[in-house]
Amino acid sequence: MRKGFSLIELLVVIAIIGVLAAIGLTSYNSFLDEARTESTLTSDTQINRAINQDYISISNNLSGTTDLVGTTSINSDSTCYDYLQAAVAGINQNYENAYNNSIDFAINLHISGTTMLKPGQMGMQCANVCASFSQPSYFFMRCTCTETDCNLDNFVYGDADAITYSLLSDSPANPTDLFFDSDGDGTISLGDPMLVGPEIPEGYCPIPQTTFIDGTVKPVC
Repeated sequence: MRKGFSLIELLVVIAIIGVLAAIGLTSYNSFLDEARTESTLTSDTQINRAINQDYISISNNLSGTTDLVGTTSINSDSTCYDYLQAAVAGINQNYENAYNNSIDFAINLHISGTTMLKPGQMGMQCANVCASFSQPSYFFMRCTCTETDCNLDNFVYGDADAITYSLLSDSPANPTDLFFDSDGDGTISLGDPMLVGPEIPEGYCPIPQTTFIDGTVKPVC
C-alpha cells in the first residue's frame, strides 16, 4: 500500500489551489470595486437631492437648509461660492470617500492647480462664483469620479469636443453663452475655454475659469 503523495501530485494540488485563489481574489476585487462604485453613486444621489432642495428653499426665501450645509448663514443673498464652501465642509463631515477614507470626498475645484479627481471624489464648482441664488447666472455643478484618476476637461473653442458641446447646447449659434472671451474683444475665437453651465453634457467636467489660492479665500464680488 502506498503512503502519502508523490511530488508531482503535490505540485498539481498546489497549482490547482493557486488557480482557485487567483480566481477568488479577482472576484473579490471586482466585488469591492462594484461596492465602492455603488456607495459613491448612492452618496452622489443623496447629495444632489440635498443641493436641489437647498436651492429651492434658499432662492424662495424659505426657512432652513438641509443637513448638507447645517446651520450656516447661507441665504438668498449668499453667493454660489459661499454655498460651495459650506457644502464641501458639510459633505466631508458626513460622507467618506468609499475608495480611500484618508482623502476628502468633496473637493473645491476652484482651488488653483486642481485638474484631477481621484477615485471616489466629488468635485464642486460654480459657473459664476459671485452669482446669488436669485440671479439667472447661478449654476452649481458637481462631478463624481468612480474609476481611475479623472482628469478635468480643458475644452477650447474650435476643438472636436467643443464642437460636440456646441451642437448639444440649446444655443449653438451663440457661443458667447458657452465659452469664455479670454481676450475681452467681444467675440469667441479659437482657443477660448469652455464655461461651466447648465448646457454641459453628462460626463463633462471642465476646469473652472475662476481659481483661488486655497479653499478659504472668498471672491471679491
